Amino acid sequence: MYKRYAMKKRSLLCSFLVCIILPMVCAGAESVQTEPIQWKSFFSGAWEHSMRAKEKQIELQSYKLEADTIKNNLYPQITFDIPEIIGWKRVNVSPFWAHIPALTNTRYLNALQGIYGLNITQKLPSGGSLTVTGSLQSEYLLQAELFRHTPQFSLLYRQPLTRGIAAFSAETRAVQTRFEIFQTMHKQAYNQFMKILLEGIAELDTMRAHTEYYRLNVAYHTAKYDEIEKKRHTGNAAALEVLDAKRNMLKAQQEYELNRSDFMLKEKAFSVRYGDSALVLHETDKRNLADFLRCTNTRDNYEAQLLTEKKQLLDAELLSAKKDEAPQLLVKFSAAPDELVFRFSPDYRTSWELLNRNTPWLFNASIGIVWSPDYFSRAAAKSELLKNRSSLIDLQLRELHEQRQHETLLLCEKIASLEQAYCLMQQYTDKQSLLLKEYRRLYEEHSITESAYEQINAEYALQIYLQTQTFWQLIAAKAEYLFS
Repeated sequence: MYKRYAMKKRSLLCSFLVCIILPMVCAGAESVQTEPIQWKSFFSGAWEHSMRAKEKQIELQSYKLEADTIKNNLYPQITFDIPEIIGWKRVNVSPFWAHIPALTNTRYLNALQGIYGLNITQKLPSGGSLTVTGSLQSEYLLQAELFRHTPQFSLLYRQPLTRGIAAFSAETRAVQTRFEIFQTMHKQAYNQFMKILLEGIAELDTMRAHTEYYRLNVAYHTAKYDEIEKKRHTGNAAALEVLDAKRNMLKAQQEYELNRSDFMLKEKAFSVRYGDSALVLHETDKRNLADFLRCTNTRDNYEAQLLTEKKQLLDAELLSAKKDEAPQLLVKFSAAPDELVFRFSPDYRTSWELLNRNTPWLFNASIGIVWSPDYFSRAAAKSELLKNRSSLIDLQLRELHEQRQHETLLLCEKIASLEQAYCLMQQYTDKQSLLLKEYRRLYEEHSITESAYEQINAEYALQIYLQTQTFWQLIAAKAEYLFS
């Protein structure tokens, strides 16, 4: 009698744990989330939280710094030539002048000695450059102690003789192309992130549905064991039948615990990675997700876009190589005072007065060509290498286009098949839901046993799991179509 009471007590306790506590554990997360998920903001928030976004932000800063560095070369470059500001010289006078005490081992002040200049160079959209130079040559005759200042102004136009003379400079094109490449890589990274995130969401939601099935399966086998245990006490069940029922119950409990433990680990990893502690999807959320993907009807081929932009970058580098190896046309204008007219003077002031006193200026103009022959064909080899890379990209683009067409056809067929399968499963689930209501009514009327009701409950949960699995397979196919 005592053994029978103890076994009944354990059975009731087991049923309490399975039917009361375990559902509370599984449903605990569902009480956290009540508002429908706004998928656009959800994806944006997860992206901002990810390490991938932080990496792209650092890359953006690097690209901006590189672009600023290259753009600075397009601004006017100003240089100053100041060879000497002030200095001292010690001059040892030759023995011929040794009889003059003032010139023997005398230290002379050497101020403003040399050519002082200001150069302003501006790169042009044609690939050439324009340089404006203003210089002042200051001379001091040491022995005679005389000064002279000679200003000079010049304008130099330098232009490579290439067919791209009317195009924008290669540097400007390269900067713009590099930035476009980064933008494309950023969009591609975001799409890949969305695919991976959807895979994580699909895994969690599928495992949650599978865990619910295992939970209800435990409830079914527990109820079945209790019923057989009662029959054994009345002599209507064999001992082997009781052992089989108990074995099935323990097996179901083990399967549930293992699945639940794995699910909790995956949920924790998802929370750490994407910053969402309780992502529980309802049917409204799934419909909204399907609508969100349906509205995203653009399918950008970022891989082909990257190849095209890399080809443009190669074209810019090829233009730069041609510009460097091409002959350069030089057109120069200069103006300087006639040095034969004004002479040296004993001090600075007189020197400037002589310069300004009706000193005629001479104007010069010249045209020339500068060319550095490529004896070892280094520039030609570089140009040929760039052309080969460009041709290779053309072949890759053609191959990618054909592959893209084939993959698009297969994905469309897969999506159509999965949509049909999901629609059929929805219809079957709806019918099984009605059947479950009938079973519940019969159970409440005590027309069927608890195990029969829990069995149909578990079968319905299994159907929900299969339907959930098909739904996420459909979402994965659509994501592959949209974000690849």
